[in-house]
Amino acid sequence: MMRVIVGAPRPPLGLRCPAPGSLRAHVGAALTSRARAALAAPLLLLAACAPSLGEPAWLVTGPQILALVGDAPEVSPGGSTTYRALAVSPSGPLELSAATWAPCTSPLPLTETGTVAQACLGALPPAGQGAAAQLATSSDACAIFGPLPPSTGARPRDPDASGGYYQPMRLDGRAAGAALAFAMERVLCPLAQASFAVASQYRATYAVNTNPRISSLAFIDLNGNSISETQISKNESAFLSLSWTADSNESFPALDEASLTLVEQQETMRVSWFATGGTLAASQSAAAGGATSARVGWSAPAQSGTVYLWAVLRDSRGGQAWSQLLAQVSDR
Repeated sequence: MMRVIVGAPRPPLGLRCPAPGSLRAHVGAALTSRARAALAAPLLLLAACAPSLGEPAWLVTGPQILALVGDAPEVSPGGSTTYRALAVSPSGPLELSAATWAPCTSPLPLTETGTVAQACLGALPPAGQGAAAQLATSSDACAIFGPLPPSTGARPRDPDASGGYYQPMRLDGRAAGAALAFAMERVLCPLAQASFAVASQYRATYAVNTNPRISSLAFIDLNGNSISETQISKNESAFLSLSWTADSNESFPALDEASLTLVEQQETMRVSWFATGGTLAASQSAAAGGATSARVGWSAPAQSGTVYLWAVLRDSRGGQAWSQLLAQVSDR
């Protein structure tokens, strides 16, 4: 089975199918486990498909799952949250009534490269069905996926760059022609290698992550003026602009491994862009330093009709949000 990552940097030409046998072929087999974990969250798609070297990564050409968003992007071990899928097709939203959900309780073995264990791709007991479902993390998730010593005697897991640990939550969208998709639920675990004083300070100051909040998704011109999505002309050029609230850029303490002290970090944001038509200038935009907006160039198609556009906003601790825009392209 060929595998595809959504949520990590993607090839500029839209090569959506890495070589068989590797979950992260397009990222590189030489990544450390820490780097792999940092790139893993929050969504992994697994699909059987044919390479499309000339196909842009942002273009929706078939059934596709763009995001799995949990109401609570970070929970304590044993905690649950409701997940909702952003599933799309070239004609708009995709029906997922037959899709099934399941948490995966198998950690990634050290003998495997990738983001989720091969065992997560096999038969899993279903825990929900449809476009949304409530899923629970394992009560011992910090031992299976985190820094606590596992009962199997295996080595504890490394955190990602933000200090996080994640349990895979699977959506099987193949009945709708889509793919297997994994959300990576962040699990609140104790600090590894921290002194009692530092661990106590961390517990007192760390706030669990929340999803970013989108303010608007709209078309604007070169001068920043709004353009109505119902009055787009064929071949017209504009910017697709996404804005989010300032409090979406959360700060949090993280353990500095060199000094074993806490340092304050601020979340960075990344936007993934998608469209069913026209031409987007890029598939992703990064936003750091407390920025509250991002934009990408878009050219309307040469034919009149309806174009769906989506923006998926992700923070560096696994929080997500999305917005949809429906453009009416006319002959005027």
